[in-house]
Amino acid sequence: MGFLRRLLGGQPQPEAAPDERPETQDLGDRRGDLPVGGFALASGPGTGVVGESHYREAIARIVGVRTIQAIKLVTHAALVPEPENPYDRNAVGVWIEGRKVGHLARADAAAFAPVLARLAARGLTGYGRADIYGGWGLAGGGQADYGITLYIGGAAKQAGLLDRALDGKSAAEVAQATPAMRPGRGRGPGMVRGRHHSEWHAEVKRLEQAGDEPAAVALLLEICDATEAESRAEGYGVAPAAYERLAILHRKGKDRAAEIAILERYEAAPHAPGAVPGQMAERLAKLRG
Repeated sequence: MGFLRRLLGGQPQPEAAPDERPETQDLGDRRGDLPVGGFALASGPGTGVVGESHYREAIARIVGVRTIQAIKLVTHAALVPEPENPYDRNAVGVWIEGRKVGHLARADAAAFAPVLARLAARGLTGYGRADIYGGWGLAGGGQADYGITLYIGGAAKQAGLLDRALDGKSAAEVAQATPAMRPGRGRGPGMVRGRHHSEWHAEVKRLEQAGDEPAAVALLLEICDATEAESRAEGYGVAPAAYERLAILHRKGKDRAAEIAILERYEAAPHAPGAVPGQMAERLAKLRG
């Protein structure tokens, strides 16, 4: 990303050691209300913007200060399609406070193209959280570049949001129309249908939203089996998420015996200490009582 390129002009210099970087000056959160026509995209894990070094002056004007410290600023960024871009017809520009500051990576832009086209057809522009970091002063009088991270969910998550917000579909309708997660090809302890057990929790949620709780329960039991197999192979405790979700589903179904059974199964398995094991033990004690 841009903040890894060190100088505002001239040739890039070697990256400084971590302890040479100055402390960060937090400029706070400048988000506020979106402009007319702005649509709040679903949040998600951080993804980097590319090409910030080409927009140094624009980012510096947005930041508004220049210090020897690195700065951090939280704000909103707009994703603007660039169909006339000569290098990539799916290109998406990233704009902050009316200034262009970079682009989505090519693969991200291609994935987001249908989402942004749906918004544009309604006269809307997608916005998400953007964190600006960097810009510390350098010993030679220059200034480090800035890096920008967007906190927006993937294209599939945005498509589901648009189904609900623009087309009035319920969460169940969206889930029913969402393709089931495909099996993978992985093998060994910890695998469920060819994928690591941790990958299947999104599919459990989709099944629940679609109203297919029996399928969700069956998948969760497979996750528990894989979790325990991995625990035996690797020698560490089981993750509690699948057991906890199964207990909740059994409670919703008023199956007290099944709820006790899954909590007892978790209690019998090795697990690391923490709040969740304690809470589940308390639930089990109450059910037994």
